[in-house]
Amino acid sequence: MSGCMGIKQTYLEKEEGQHSLTQSSAQTLWRMWYIAIVCMCGGYFCKAVFQSGDVINGFLFLVADWDESSAALTEQLGIAVVFVLTVLTWWKPFWWAATALTMWLVALALITYAQSTWHPWIIPIAQATRIGLPIMVVMAVRGGRYPQNQELICACRFLIAATFIGHGIEALLLRGNFIDMITRTCGYEMFTQSQTSLLLQAIGVLDIIVALLLLLPLPLRILRMVALWMACWGALTAMARIFAVSPQGYSEMLIRVPHAILPLSLYFYWSKIKLLTMSPNE
Repeated sequence: MSGCMGIKQTYLEKEEGQHSLTQSSAQTLWRMWYIAIVCMCGGYFCKAVFQSGDVINGFLFLVADWDESSAALTEQLGIAVVFVLTVLTWWKPFWWAATALTMWLVALALITYAQSTWHPWIIPIAQATRIGLPIMVVMAVRGGRYPQNQELICACRFLIAATFIGHGIEALLLRGNFIDMITRTCGYEMFTQSQTSLLLQAIGVLDIIVALLLLLPLPLRILRMVALWMACWGALTAMARIFAVSPQGYSEMLIRVPHAILPLSLYFYWSKIKLLTMSPNE
């Protein structure tokens, strides 16, 4: 927390001065965050209804010993309710609807963690954006604060950085899903197995580096470029799911939309701050 407050104080003193975003700009930032939630919930909805289900179905069927049809129906009804709550909160930000949505998404992450056998400790880190984004929305809705609040911006930075660090660690550990994604996206003959492993580890190092840069109190122009890079890379890796796990890739892509929109929202935020802090001669 002290590190977060240090970043906040340095950033405010050196870059923002006494300026703040206008209410309309702050609402735009809020809408970007909420679009990410809508896409993420839409991905879970498509997975539950049109495909073979997701972690809730597997947990109820394999662990809780429900019959397969009841487990699938429960997941489909649950995600349908969550999707309705998502649309409702977009129309009017009810805190109770946002809280219910957050509880469902956190439950998904916890069940994934409980069921994972491949380094489960990485899951909360890699899914930090998906878990923390709804919590930030609840904080904004309940407190009546739009994202110009510095605690929310600081939390957004840490969530994005944690997600990139988590994926960077997975890449360094040569997660099989990532190797398959590179192979299927680039073609089986483009890289040898050793070259694919080396490329994946290089990507992992780069992910961790940019995540650490995002946390540092750097000049705005550098932070904007870091955020833009992370937004582009998050979009690219999300779209790569279409090639890696087609036809289920569309739902997987939607679930990972926050990996792109959250960094893009920071780029938008810092660009607005730059405009506000420019002198008339600039």
